[in-house]
Amino acid sequence: MDELLSQFLIEGRDLIADAQAALSTLRDDPSNAAQIDRAFRAVHTLKGSVAIFAMAPAERVLHAAEDLLQRARAANTALTADEIGRLVATIDQDDSKALAVGEAFRGVQTREARADDDRDPGLGHKRSEAQKIRKSKDQ
Repeated sequence: MDELLSQFLIEGRDLIADAQAALSTLRDDPSNAAQIDRAFRAVHTLKGSVAIFAMAPAERVLHAAEDLLQRARAANTALTADEIGRLVATIDQDDSKALAVGEAFRGVQTREARADDDRDPGLGHKRSEAQKIRKSKDQ
């Protein structure tokens, strides 16, 4: 489950960034169908992702955002400034939640690593050496 959550945090941030970029364009051009579609796809995928982790409040808010974008898509109409503002607030709220979940997840990983080190004092040294090797390969 840790790997799935880690992947969700990475992809979730990408989806949020994509939605934010689309909404930024829509502020200047609220009838831009391609950007409405782009925002819809990001919100739709993000909604499905949070459902995997039983994040019901985020799922409900994203579902409402998805419905709003779908109505604009179906009617081929521009979004109002108020609608765009609500969508931006929704995405910003989800961005904050993703950050909080990410910090909590990293905290759990750190505590687990410390517990491993306590059980095997040589493990911390091995982990440190592995990090040095990874850094040298990246350079």
